[in-house]
Amino acid sequence: MRVGKELCGFGGGKELGFLVGLSKWCWPLGLADFLDCSGGWLASALASCRHSVRVEEITKNSRKEDVDIEKILKETRELQLESNSVQERLNRTHAVVDETVFREAQKDQVGRQAYRILTNIHGSFEQIAENLLATDRARREVTNYEGKLATMASRSVDIDKLKADLDTIRRENDLLEKKLSKDSSQSINMYEDKLEEVLAGASTEDKTVIIAIVNKAYVEGDKPMLDIFLDGFWLGEGTDDLIKHLLIVVMDQTSYRRCTFLHLHCYKLQTEGVDFVGEKLYMSKDFIKMMWRRTQFLGDVLKRGYSFIFTDTDVLWLRNPFSNLSHNKSIDLQISTDIFNGDQWSEANLINTGFYMIRSNNKTIALFDKWYSKKNNSTGLKEQDVLQNLIREGEFQNLGLKVRFLDTIYFSGFCQNSKDVGAVVTVHSNCCRRIRAKMADLLAVIHDWKRFIATTTNDTETSTFQWTPHYFCQDSWLN
Repeated sequence: MRVGKELCGFGGGKELGFLVGLSKWCWPLGLADFLDCSGGWLASALASCRHSVRVEEITKNSRKEDVDIEKILKETRELQLESNSVQERLNRTHAVVDETVFREAQKDQVGRQAYRILTNIHGSFEQIAENLLATDRARREVTNYEGKLATMASRSVDIDKLKADLDTIRRENDLLEKKLSKDSSQSINMYEDKLEEVLAGASTEDKTVIIAIVNKAYVEGDKPMLDIFLDGFWLGEGTDDLIKHLLIVVMDQTSYRRCTFLHLHCYKLQTEGVDFVGEKLYMSKDFIKMMWRRTQFLGDVLKRGYSFIFTDTDVLWLRNPFSNLSHNKSIDLQISTDIFNGDQWSEANLINTGFYMIRSNNKTIALFDKWYSKKNNSTGLKEQDVLQNLIREGEFQNLGLKVRFLDTIYFSGFCQNSKDVGAVVTVHSNCCRRIRAKMADLLAVIHDWKRFIATTTNDTETSTFQWTPHYFCQDSWLN
């Protein structure tokens, strides 16, 4: 009985319960059988007691772990709140400093140099932070893999079982291949299927879509290029409703996540192992490759029967362009110009493929096929240069294309500013070498536009309006 008491904490009537049970089941038996019965009863009771004690210990430990976990979670939440608070303070501080230095940058060369240094410092710290996060992730992954390796090393590998599993997988693959072969006549290519879905979702009733292409470099930072581009739709006249017809084609997972977060129409373009993630410096090899991949994709869109406006994301839409684009269906292509010579039908205009509207028909499909076929025979030329050469060689006339070249009064750029802010439709940061320079000068355009719509009340103020000089883009060619 002393052993039972130590194990189960006898007392308070438990001893009596034990004796009652013993007498109930064993007393009616003979002496020898009574001894056997009582011994078995005692062994069973002791086993039950040990189990009860173990359960109580596990319960206590579980409660202690719950308390510890709750404490860790509380500390984690507090650290996250503190981190968010610090991040918000840093963002507010940077915004104030950026705005202050930006105003000074418009006054003199020293201010512009200071703003350039500020943006470089901010970009460097963003890169450092990203590298630290990547290093931390890598360390955690290394630790995780080391743990998995240790676990695998402690296991004995059953070769026969592995072979059996492999044979099972092969049989399943054979069945799947047979099923796919049987259904091939009814299947649709997944590339086309997804593309058709997003095109149909974004298009107007007459199957026209607005298309822009971005990669990681255009979606990261405090005020990335994609956000500046979308600001134009928000601040422009009659442009906000056009967002529902905008399809953002992305080159990588980061830009795809950003696009879906903004609830836009998004399509991830397959790049066949080519890295189109970071900034591609103007006229670099990767820049030229990316432009050709863009041309190939846009040709595929035409072949699916969709007309489109293609726009670079460094084009601000300040007014609805459909009001200034011809709706004459005999015009196959309406394309922007770097420098407009005054004649909208003159093939001597210098084109810019950063903004154009094209109709889907046999002539334009043939043009894109011809254009893309020049890719491997145009070393050192970007796709825009090749298209300009096709015009000079008379290829547009050979295909029977009717082309309208857009006046920079309406479809302007940094190469040639619009002289009429009351008529301007788009502003393109062309004649500029780097993304950061484009963003800085496009922000200046947004400031100018806000100033115009806030203060303009008569034609006199419109006639005296001046765009802020594009200092950052001018300086981008110096380094």
